[in-house]
Amino acid sequence: MGRMSHEELDLEFRGLGYHPIIVDDQLDTDVFEQMTAAMDLSYDMINDIQRRARSGEDVVKPRWPVILMRTAKGWTGTSEYDGKKLEGNCESHQVIVNNCAKDKGHLAALDAWLASYKFEELVQTTETGELVFDKDIMSLMPPKDLCCGRQRLSYGGEVVRALANPDLTKLGYGAETPRGQRGFSMLKMQPMDA
Repeated sequence: MGRMSHEELDLEFRGLGYHPIIVDDQLDTDVFEQMTAAMDLSYDMINDIQRRARSGEDVVKPRWPVILMRTAKGWTGTSEYDGKKLEGNCESHQVIVNNCAKDKGHLAALDAWLASYKFEELVQTTETGELVFDKDIMSLMPPKDLCCGRQRLSYGGEVVRALANPDLTKLGYGAETPRGQRGFSMLKMQPMDA
């Protein structure tokens, strides 16, 4: 999809039933402003669909928003190293800065790239050495009991129950039944479900 025009992307995703919203770093508007607007629009669209459905309106085939972000390959990585342009070409998929243990230049390039994320602004280290996100980041995170991996349904617990598997010996026809006279095991299973 990387070579599709905006119009082609729009048609593709509309054909799949979505409302595409394109964010593109090649446009005049700042990509972060575009993403903010795209997120706001998506949020409003989702709320509108939910509001209409919850009010009893028969919402058939709603067009859910999908954000398509187009940026240069390797957009936030090391843009150039050792005369090799990385950002915006196929080299960005390679590990060009790959000898950090022995090459101080590689290590410095890697360190500069990672430092560009300003991770230290997002976390603090407690006296015990634990990393804690700042309050703004924490406000975006769901309470622990609502995190996907901590939901009681994720692990089962009291909601687990044994599967009601049919007795497979009753579903087979066996070798004694000649070919051509055997039916389908699904036909035998049907009365069991009724």
